[in-house]
Amino acid sequence: MISRKLVSQIESQADHLAREVVEAVRNDPRTSAYQLLQKDELSRAVNDVLRNLGLWLTSRSQTAIENRYLKIGIQRRHAGIPLSQLVQALHIVQETILRFVRTSVLAAPEEMGLDGDLALAIAEFFDSAVYGVALGYESAEPAAIEEAPASYTPRVKVAVDDTDWDPTSRAGEVGEVSG
Repeated sequence: MISRKLVSQIESQADHLAREVVEAVRNDPRTSAYQLLQKDELSRAVNDVLRNLGLWLTSRSQTAIENRYLKIGIQRRHAGIPLSQLVQALHIVQETILRFVRTSVLAAPEEMGLDGDLALAIAEFFDSAVYGVALGYESAEPAAIEEAPASYTPRVKVAVDDTDWDPTSRAGEVGEVSG
């Protein structure tokens, strides 16, 4: 059960939380491509999540969440935002909300313990949102990549060389004892 009162506390702080998220996303090197978006557009997107959080959490409709975020995945692909950065931005929103719940949400005595249910519902919401953006990102026309700004350059090059890969576990298998 999710306390509507606890969710209302999050929604009432939407503007403050949105500013915090926008600042974090724009300053995190793992979301550097978000510099391509107007600050107002990013702020509107974050505010949309926060102001409608109660509706999303109480409806528990994975399909509705996935459909909404599918559109966002398409938009971000067209804007030239890499999928990894889109997922990281969603993670920043989730962490900001969860930090607020842990430190600022005031529960009445009868609501004690419901903050765990709220945290679980928030995690499930963001799981569905990530799945939706990935679907949208993948479904966007391949031409979107060619039209996107070329200003994004990955910071880390990953070389895949599995010639030395050894599938043997060094951590021990279930039931093994070290020593």
